[in-house]
Amino acid sequence: MTSVSDKLIPVLEEMKINYDVFKLIRKQSIRIKAETKMKKWTCSCMNIRCAVELDATCNLCKQIFEKEE
Repeated sequence: MTSVSDKLIPVLEEMKINYDVFKLIRKQSIRIKAETKMKKWTCSCMNIRCAVELDATCNLCKQIFEKEE
């Protein structure tokens, strides 16, 4: 929380400013994780992620990558 210093109070009172308006409470930022477009694709030996439809065969196990739901 931010507050008014003791030195500033007399200055604000002289100016007839309500120094309570200078008290600030910092809001906690809320981070919302966006939904990813990346989808999980798998063969018998590995998993990969891809944002587009994948039409590929694994070079290691020679199986077609299937999308995991």
